[in-house]
Amino acid sequence: MAHYQHDQKDYNLADEHGLVVWAEIPLVNSVTDSTAFTASTQNQLRELIRQNYNHPSIAFWGIGNELTDYNGTATNTLLASLAGIIESEDPDRLSTYAVRGEDPDDAQSGLHTRTTGFNKYFGWYYGSKDGELGAWADSLHANSPSRRIAMSEYGVGANPTQHALNPPKPEPGGSWHPEEYQSLFHEAAWKQLAARPYIWGTFVWDMFDFASDGRNEGGRPGINDKGLVTHDRQIHIFRWTGITLKQGENTVAVTATINGATYTDSVVWTLG
Repeated sequence: MAHYQHDQKDYNLADEHGLVVWAEIPLVNSVTDSTAFTASTQNQLRELIRQNYNHPSIAFWGIGNELTDYNGTATNTLLASLAGIIESEDPDRLSTYAVRGEDPDDAQSGLHTRTTGFNKYFGWYYGSKDGELGAWADSLHANSPSRRIAMSEYGVGANPTQHALNPPKPEPGGSWHPEEYQSLFHEAAWKQLAARPYIWGTFVWDMFDFASDGRNEGGRPGINDKGLVTHDRQIHIFRWTGITLKQGENTVAVTATINGATYTDSVVWTLG
């Protein structure tokens, strides 16, 4: 649950529904090299652990996200102390940290915890959705086979009122974010991630569109539109009515006519 401590109701719901949670303190982007900042950050982590220790859904304690001065002394002194707090307070759970996508794989900031996540945006801010994510992961795993790595963020923007057939990669900061590109992206990304069992976890960024005042993209100012569902929890979900899935393998096919040409797509869904 990024990027700060959440309400107890959220953790309770995760317990009830069997979700596996990464709980995290709000240490994002940069640190202040001061005694007060260090003490406050360390205290937030202790409180996060002590207040939520008995939630069975929590498997990971996160010490930070995307600190830009990834090899800086102040950054890494603080991160090392936070990793030590987790080992002292709750050694049976795993510590983790999310490395910024632009940073090198061996960024010092990502070497303090027992597991490491990487925020990678191939096919959006850089690179291609086709193959580059898997190639990056294979290279990291080959060079550091003992590292326990996750995909802590990946995703692209989409506006459910904008549509195009087989669209090219949009400009991330542009006004045109056709929903179909998001679908193509996630189909390509999941094939690469599912084929690599050494990746211990994958986290789509993110579940719902959310407010982000500094953004003006995808035709909707003030919104980060990477959500799989809109901010009002209504759209991005296509509902097929009149279909009942049976136990086992189900194949659902849909056919459409576009400019006189017929297109068919299908999905296999295994229930139970």
